[in-house]
Amino acid sequence: MHPATLNVSDFFPHRHPFLLIDQVESIGEGRAVATKAVTRTEPWFTGHFPDRPVFPGVLLLEAMAQTGRFLNSLDRRLISARLARIDSVKFFREVVPGETIRMEAWRIGELGALSKFHVDANVRGERCASAEFSVHSVMGELDGDSSTSELGSALA
Repeated sequence: MHPATLNVSDFFPHRHPFLLIDQVESIGEGRAVATKAVTRTEPWFTGHFPDRPVFPGVLLLEAMAQTGRFLNSLDRRLISARLARIDSVKFFREVVPGETIRMEAWRIGELGALSKFHVDANVRGERCASAEFSVHSVMGELDGDSSTSELGSALA
């Protein structure tokens, strides 16, 4: 599957406004790159410094974590993902409407359903944030049968 042909919403239980990835640029062995175009019409800008809007840092971290989804097999459906830990968070610059965030994730390690990965976020080649994420993911079959997922099997 070529990244340009991916419908990002097919790979997440999230929906607007919390599906924060617009496009996947590339997927490789232990590496994924995704983008998010930040627009002035996004709902958080009405209250997050409306006179000088800034993309909220927690949402930037969420977009970065969502990029890590593409480090997992695309042959399985993501039923749920829960952040277990975020380490080494650094913000280097603000992100404002009109900018596109490019997020590059690479796998650090995994143990069962827990994966650890690092993400760098950039705007026009300038780093705006970096962090390491530990995420517990529950995956299921693409046919929508959650009974074959790790969680479904554990609860059966």
